[in-house]
Amino acid sequence: MVSRITDDYTAMVTAGCAAVCEPAFWAGFDRSSVNGFYDYFCQLTEHEPKRAAKFALPHYTWLCINPKESVDLKLADEVLSIIPEFMDRPNVLGIGEIGLNKNSRNELKVLEKHVDLAGSRGQLILVHTPHLEDKWKGTQLIMDVLKSDSRIRPERCIIDHVEEHTIKMVLDAGFWAGMTLYPESKCSPPRAIDMLEVYGTERIWMNSACDWGISVPLAVPHTMLEMRRRGHVTEWIDKVAFQNPAAFMQQSPRFQMPAWLSRRMENWLAMWSESADAVIGMKLKHGLHLAYCANIHRGENWEQIFDTLSRYTLEVRKQICPADPYAIGLRLGNDAARELSRPKVLAAFQNWLDQENCYVFTINGFPYGTFHGRQVKELVYQPDWTIPERLAYTNLLFDLLAALVPDGVEGSVSTVPVCYKEHVQNDRYIREARKNLWKCVDHIEQLSRRTGKKLHLGLEPEPLCYLATSEETVRFFEQMRKDRPGDLRIEDHLGVNYDCCHLAVEFERAREALGRLQQHKIRISKIHLSSALKVHPTPEVREALRAYTNDIYFHQVVERSSEGSLKRYRDLEDALASDPSAVPHLPEEWRIHFHIPLYTQPTKLFDNTADHIAGTLDFVKAHPGLCSHFEMETYTWEVLPPELKRRNVVDQLADEYRWTLKQMAGRGLAQGARLKD
Repeated sequence: MVSRITDDYTAMVTAGCAAVCEPAFWAGFDRSSVNGFYDYFCQLTEHEPKRAAKFALPHYTWLCINPKESVDLKLADEVLSIIPEFMDRPNVLGIGEIGLNKNSRNELKVLEKHVDLAGSRGQLILVHTPHLEDKWKGTQLIMDVLKSDSRIRPERCIIDHVEEHTIKMVLDAGFWAGMTLYPESKCSPPRAIDMLEVYGTERIWMNSACDWGISVPLAVPHTMLEMRRRGHVTEWIDKVAFQNPAAFMQQSPRFQMPAWLSRRMENWLAMWSESADAVIGMKLKHGLHLAYCANIHRGENWEQIFDTLSRYTLEVRKQICPADPYAIGLRLGNDAARELSRPKVLAAFQNWLDQENCYVFTINGFPYGTFHGRQVKELVYQPDWTIPERLAYTNLLFDLLAALVPDGVEGSVSTVPVCYKEHVQNDRYIREARKNLWKCVDHIEQLSRRTGKKLHLGLEPEPLCYLATSEETVRFFEQMRKDRPGDLRIEDHLGVNYDCCHLAVEFERAREALGRLQQHKIRISKIHLSSALKVHPTPEVREALRAYTNDIYFHQVVERSSEGSLKRYRDLEDALASDPSAVPHLPEEWRIHFHIPLYTQPTKLFDNTADHIAGTLDFVKAHPGLCSHFEMETYTWEVLPPELKRRNVVDQLADEYRWTLKQMAGRGLAQGARLKD
């Protein structure tokens, strides 16, 4: 505030600011003597607190010689020698803003002396990272200095001026990350919110630049309004704007939250929460997208599919998201895709999406042909990736998706897990599949470059398929990379459609499976939120399971014995035909590839794999940016036993949304907005 007028204090109080935290910084010119710094420290610890107090603003400060002025080692030593005289002033929180400007040796020496001073006196530390030189290198050098002093605890240090390429390294090292907001340079409010949406709100605070240059003291309140416009929940905004800076500064006993602040915050939260509750809708955070997969509805040609979107999807939307943009997870077989690719048909659909405030971000490209009403079974995998028709069909889906997905939104297509395992004839069979997948990557990359859209294909592991487990998936991607060494386009355009039901049936744990894929740099293109049947196959359960057999879909079964060994059955009928007396002990558990509604509760006979969904969402929370596409997929509506069905498919889908949004909101992935009953 050295160059600020008192009108700024008035504006800050009016906007709801609770305190001013002003570190020692460069004033726009180099101070030439220690006397100048002495006067400056007196201003920060005596004059400015009195000036701010006239506006009911507590004023806090940090003391140091700024990195811009620390190239003069003699002056730096003189300034460091007078800082202890001021450290016991009531508004001094610690040492700052220290750091680097041009990453020079002299700057580094002065940084080490500042850290030693902070360590010897148990002070908090505020760090400046370079703007003009290599920020990444400077940030790493700063962290090395801090970590080399055993007296310095990372949680008591905030490293300011982080940007997209440095924030992760700061947070991973246990430090706090600061984002100083400027109106037209460095970190702007939109950039700051983008980073928050990727990395979450833990150990991050925002602060307004109030220095000698072009800056706005109300940058944080302005950013709060932008967060609100993006649909972020009140508690999320409060955490970043109020709770986080308070939590960090309260590590100093000198920082006191004003008694009146808690009452004002209660009113502020109540006001914003009331506004939030007035919004009936689906608010996802961190750039996530959620839809239900339209493969639950019949529709083999475009006319039938469009009819189901108009009849059912819009009815679901009325219950869940009547006012905000609504995401659609499209399912297109080959015939429907060809019909939609006609220019007039595609233009009409685009207009419909605009009129209904809907958008498409993903397409289910798994079933090539008929999916409802007649036997599908192993035909669902045909044509597989060894056959040119699968390649042509998938390329067409991406052509359509590129025309449909909005600017700034990624587009994904899910597909078969290479092929059904029984169909593999020899190594050449799989080589042909890899060749076609690489051709698809070529097509996606060229299309992405031409349209500016970020597009990717997700192979969907499924029991008894060539890709059934995360380990098999990793091996296949390693083979793909060996086919074209050094071709990194595979990381951008080919990944996995992670189906929770499928991996749970294989007795995989979400944290281990997703961690394995992440470790091997395999993109999570989309996550299918789906739940499988889980049972102990007693005679009573076996009898009840007969209601789940049908001639339409495969329902693979994986059996885990009491000793932990796995046995796989091609279909539920095969598992039921097995002789339970043929083994010494009753198998511990069956997991059945039968997608049941997400909200299904355990019964005396049947359990579910909702714990795998929970583990998946926990992993996403812990690894922001892992995946932005989520799709609820319970395509088995027509073959569900009556006791699992709602009155109609619209009610079932709405209940699945409510269940899913509650799970996501509990992990900070969605806003807990009220949903229309």
